[in-house]
Amino acid sequence: ATTKTVTVNADVTPTISISATTDTLCAGSLAYFASVITNGGTAPAYIWRVNGGATVFSSAYSYIPANGDVVTAMLTSNAQCAVPASVTSNTVTMTVNPQVIPVVVITATPPGTILTGATKTLTATVSNGGDNPNYQWILNGVVIPGATDSSYTATTFNDGDTVTCVVISSGVCGGNTAFSNKEGIVVYNNVGIKSLAPKEELAVYPNPNNGAFTIKGAIGNTDEEVNIVVTDLLGQQVYRSVAIVSNGMLDAQVQLGKSVAHGMYLVSVHTAAGVMVFHVVVEQ
Repeated sequence: ATTKTVTVNADVTPTISISATTDTLCAGSLAYFASVITNGGTAPAYIWRVNGGATVFSSAYSYIPANGDVVTAMLTSNAQCAVPASVTSNTVTMTVNPQVIPVVVITATPPGTILTGATKTLTATVSNGGDNPNYQWILNGVVIPGATDSSYTATTFNDGDTVTCVVISSGVCGGNTAFSNKEGIVVYNNVGIKSLAPKEELAVYPNPNNGAFTIKGAIGNTDEEVNIVVTDLLGQQVYRSVAIVSNGMLDAQVQLGKSVAHGMYLVSVHTAAGVMVFHVVVEQ
């Protein structure tokens, strides 16, 4: 009789374990996953799934996740006696934090026009800046050395200067940069100009008004050009024009436009002899 030897291989159980380089990251970042298997045979097959949907077929995987994504992988082994032939990995749940986009608004104290040498403080108010945002103040497009606090104070502003503040957030997903408004920090320097008196020589009417009003009255005995500047109480310029004084009399029409919100505004009349400032109320 002929005898044969029968080899019976023991069952093997495939396994697959997956891990991410990190399961917490910022929106828009790429996540990387790797797998470790046992009893996969000579040609194991992979299927990666995000929230149950099949994606790629390789031993590693990368993609840009959304918050709450659940990632798994399935291994199909070609090893002899693999029971079961296909197994599913552990799950990895992704936490995706939104990018922190800072918003910065600067305000001026005091608002509006200042005289030469007067102190003006600009303060940056930041939202989404993190616990320790970075500040940099810029004057007329040039970085101000050492001006890296949340406020900037100076006594050397010149007529027409503009200041902005650049803020870099420090949040978990920070590093984003925001630029402040430029409006509200235009400073008019009145070199050698004194305040005119008595103020009753000029009048603004009607007051309150709907954004259209007249500035009229005696300024002096000469003909000249005067600058009329209107700012809100944050110092943001909303209007500027040049008017002609004829025979010492000013009769200027101001039209702020329908885009100007209701509220109180400062009207500054700049002349060769000085400056007058009036409060007007716009009721749109």
